[in-house]
Amino acid sequence: MLALGGVNFYAREGEIHALVGENGAGKSTLINIFAGRLRPDSGHATLDGAVLGAGSATAALARGIAAVYQSPMLFERMGWEENLALGGFSPRHYSLSAVVAEAAALAGELGFTLPPPGAIVERRSVAERVRLEILRAL
Repeated sequence: MLALGGVNFYAREGEIHALVGENGAGKSTLINIFAGRLRPDSGHATLDGAVLGAGSATAALARGIAAVYQSPMLFERMGWEENLALGGFSPRHYSLSAVVAEAAALAGELGFTLPPPGAIVERRSVAERVRLEILRAL
């Protein structure tokens, strides 16, 4: 079965796109290739004209590519702040307080409300968990 055949996808900085299609159409496959979680069988993905490292999630993150999935992938028994820090929230921050400050700034820009300090992820709603995933990706 061919998941992606003859696919071309173009996006400019700052644009927001949605991938819509039936089950098996290749939406997740395409996102996972961009996010470095899968290697394409043939062809390649590029960013700013440079070929993305096939199968390297670390390289994708370094280039600013992150994916947010339908089911949040967080450490349930930890606080939201630690989840952002452990998720590679920002390599330039070395303290949890700096991660929280940047999360607060991003949340404000997006109209999100952050959970209370120290709130454990497993006690947050699914919507709050998804917002944390979005913050971690940004």
